[in-house]
Amino acid sequence: MRKALLQPVAVHRVVILAVLCVSFALTTIVQAMAAGGEAMHSANRGMLARRVTNMDSGWHLDKIPGFHRWTPEAVLTPPQIAQLHCPWPAGVWQPVQLPNDYIVGGTFSHHANPGHGSLPVYPAWYRRTFNVPATARGKTIWLNFGGVYRDSVVFINGQLVGQHPSGYTGFRYNIGKFLHYHRPNTLAVFVDPRFLEGWWYEGGGIYRHVRLIMTDKLHVAPWGTFVISKVPGTIDYGSPAGDHAHAELTIQTTVNNAHRTGRQFTLVSRIVSPEGKVLATISSSEGLAAGGIKTFIQHASIRNAALWSLKHCNLYHLITTLEVKGQTVDDKRTTFGIRTLRFDPNHGFFLDGRHVEIKGTCNHQDFPAVGIGAPDDLWPWRIAKLKAMGSNAYRTAHNPLASAFYRACDHLGMLVMDENRHLGDVYTAKTPMGAPYSNLSDLKWMILAQRNDPCVIMWSLANEPHAGHAAAGHKHSPSAVAAGSHYFTELRKLAGTLDSRPVTYASAYGTPPDWFDHVDVVAINRYYGWYIDGGRLDAGIKTLARELDALHAEFPKPMMFTEFGAGTLAGSHSDPPEMWTEDYQSEMIRGYLATAAQRPFMAGALIWCFADFKTSQSTGRANGMNNKGVFT
Repeated sequence: MRKALLQPVAVHRVVILAVLCVSFALTTIVQAMAAGGEAMHSANRGMLARRVTNMDSGWHLDKIPGFHRWTPEAVLTPPQIAQLHCPWPAGVWQPVQLPNDYIVGGTFSHHANPGHGSLPVYPAWYRRTFNVPATARGKTIWLNFGGVYRDSVVFINGQLVGQHPSGYTGFRYNIGKFLHYHRPNTLAVFVDPRFLEGWWYEGGGIYRHVRLIMTDKLHVAPWGTFVISKVPGTIDYGSPAGDHAHAELTIQTTVNNAHRTGRQFTLVSRIVSPEGKVLATISSSEGLAAGGIKTFIQHASIRNAALWSLKHCNLYHLITTLEVKGQTVDDKRTTFGIRTLRFDPNHGFFLDGRHVEIKGTCNHQDFPAVGIGAPDDLWPWRIAKLKAMGSNAYRTAHNPLASAFYRACDHLGMLVMDENRHLGDVYTAKTPMGAPYSNLSDLKWMILAQRNDPCVIMWSLANEPHAGHAAAGHKHSPSAVAAGSHYFTELRKLAGTLDSRPVTYASAYGTPPDWFDHVDVVAINRYYGWYIDGGRLDAGIKTLARELDALHAEFPKPMMFTEFGAGTLAGSHSDPPEMWTEDYQSEMIRGYLATAAQRPFMAGALIWCFADFKTSQSTGRANGMNNKGVFT
């Protein structure tokens, strides 16, 4: 592996001869992360409270490499779904444990897509059985999938439950009407990963956790708790244990009454300190009509709150309970942090009132050997390695990640630019003109699922949207620019109804500057000295500096690099530096960081990318790789 240290004045590449073992401290953090999960909180609490059952074991997989019933589709049609029948016990079934990426274990083929690692991609069936006790009859029962790549179709006892096209967002189904009680149920999932949503290795399978959630028909809605923290006064920076301040909390709890009659209940919210002490209890009497859903607002104050920061990852817990006539019918645990964020148009980024230079990498979600089916403890391992090399920020290129990733960043102190996969209601690698954008469910899920994580500092609405290619010396089509503005208006409006964090998008060369009107942070992907002015790094840096100054004059907003870098062949050197050498990559990274450091309005820089990865073959891709990684 090779590594570039993220320092503004010096970038070095060294060879690491061995992978370090995860330390005892890191193991402790992983255990703490698991203990903070909803499943640990709700286990063995009795049928009157929420019960969460891990469904990762007991699966069997039947791969279908010869599937040719239809060509790859972005979304399977109802007639195609009607042809699906789980072949059990016929087929070649093998036991698997989730998370699982079955593509990564395939055999390399000259006929497979090189950009997907030359691994054949084909559909598969997953199957397992499970029991639900008779005492659960009349409860609300959800089946929750963290992520399936892709276009999954779920059946229970042979009945179609639902379809979820996206390979990058979680989803859940209310499955009560499909179940047998007190006897085995069959769960079958068809997965078809042949249609690629991106241009990198995307894998295939049920690659995130599956959980069965049982609760009362009066319950906290999915992603229904949200803690908004504000620090209205001064911050005490004097403690070696971290910064402290008075904090005001606004607690939003969305409750659903699925009963056929109205319900009166008591909503109790308890704030628990990082040390486990109950700091505040807020109780209110509420009511909901039959079938009603409503968000209730409560407030709390925390004196001398321990703030979340990069060095002191103080995490609080909200324990939410719904009580009817003194009995708990639902409970939920939510982890959150108290901290302040501010992007200044002239002075960059501030965390808890302190100026922080954002410096990090862009990262895909796969790992060696396991592909996209990463065990939870690989995420804190990766974050710890990145922090050790000087990184404090992580762009989720180009999609939201597993919940274990955000927990790792919360516990270890890593800032996150959380990126939406698709601009609009499509699943193509790039959004075509005229695509619909009335649903935006993927963006909504990303924000709802991660808005309590203090590590997330901004939402990225899209990666490198284009308005077509304008001829030299000509502007983009007004209709194309207007169409993009409509997209960003709707995405920003949705984000603003769910959360108050800044929004941005990663802008490539030639993106209409008008679209920067719709973001809070101007984020740019630039490769002067590589794709433009290739081999002429001094000229490229000068071009870069002129563009930064011009953009900030036209759009006086905070700015940052969200991509920059140079391809490198490991072990290649030259003096003076030439393209494809480690020396050239180091000089380019050094030049970009220095250019940003000279401009206080630049909030920071994210290098493309964390690690080399397979991509399509071309004259610009040595060995069919994107070689811009700081690791190889």
